[in-house]
This record gives sequence, C-alpha cells and structure tokens, in this order.
Amino acid sequence: MEIDDSSSTVFTSRFSYSDSDTSLHYIQNETEVLCCINGPGELPMSKRINDRLAVSVVYYLENGASTSSNELQEFANLMIDRSSHPRAGLSINVIQMRDNGSRISSALNSVSLALLDSAISFDVLFAAVEVALLSDNNLIVVNPSKDVEEKAVATALIVFSSVAKELKVCGFRSTGIITPDFYCGAVDAAKSSANEVFEYFRKTMKERLSNTSTF
Repeated sequence: MEIDDSSSTVFTSRFSYSDSDTSLHYIQNETEVLCCINGPGELPMSKRINDRLAVSVVYYLENGASTSSNELQEFANLMIDRSSHPRAGLSINVIQMRDNGSRISSALNSVSLALLDSAISFDVLFAAVEVALLSDNNLIVVNPSKDVEEKAVATALIVFSSVAKELKVCGFRSTGIITPDFYCGAVDAAKSSANEVFEYFRKTMKERLSNTSTF
C-alpha cells in the first residue's frame, strides 16, 4: 500500500475564558471546532458518582443539533484521573463550526488540548489521527479532507498515547472493509501526524506557561 502523508498538519488555537473555565477555538487543517470545559464542580446528589468524577461530553453540529459523541466520551473518561475528584462533575461541550474532513480526530485533539489547559489531573494524554483508503490506487491518505472521505472505501480513527515519546496505539475505529495490511499501513501512516499533534500540544502549553504572569 502507498501512503500519502506529504502535507503536514496545520494547527491554530486560541483560548478564551469569557463563558467557560476553559474555552478553546481549535482549527486543524480546514476543520474548526470550539471546545468549552466547565469544572470540576459540584453536582446534584442524583448525578454524583461517589468514587470518581462524572464526565459529560456533548457534541454539537453547526446547526446546533447534538450528535453522537461516543468516541469523545470514552477517551475523555480514559484521559482524566477521575478518582482525584469524587462526587464532582466536569462538562465538555464540543461545537463543530466547520467540517472539511477528519472531524472526530480534530474534536478529540481539541478536547485533549483544552483539558491540558484546564490543569486537571491526567492518567494519559491522547492524540488522534484519521486515515482513508482509496481503492483506485490502494492509497492511504492521512488526515483526509471531506472530499477524500467520500471517495474512500475504508476510513479509520487511530488514537495514540505517548509514553517517553514512544507512540502506542490506544484505539482504532474503522468504517468499511479493512484488512490486516490496511491496519498496519494505517498505523504506520498515522504515526508522523500523531507526533505532530503531540509536538503542537507541547509547544502550545510551553508558550502559554511562559506568557502567564505569577504573583
């Protein structure tokens, strides 16, 4: 299988605290999301979990309708050290502002970066990459646009963790018919982009910490 990873991922982010504890306007290539985090904070008795933090993730489309956020919910639960905040709640709202492909990886990366900025305790940090397989030339495209996704015979969301700068696959969700060759090729193709995401996280937080005044 051939791999098209010729173009580097382009990131843009801007933080705000006007309406939420952490609000991040995040652009990855041409897909744009807003991630807002509130908490940890007090919850009503009926919604508390005695031994860990209750995390709520809601994903909104451009028209304001909410849609499935199973991947975001699952990986947010795994990232956060929920035992550090028993009986409290954390609300994560992801608003899709523009979708030009790879929207789930963009949304998950925005959640990771916003959680980093919130300074909540972590168990693990994730970076997500999406790939698409084109049948006409057996080509794997990394971070595909919406046009490429529509032409693809299979797509995959690959989630990585980085331990001592070593990438490990922590999640793989696919659509379409895949083969072992596609799995191996997709993981190999996505590693370079995952390293770019983690490097962007490090760069962004370093800049934010250096620009933060302490009294």
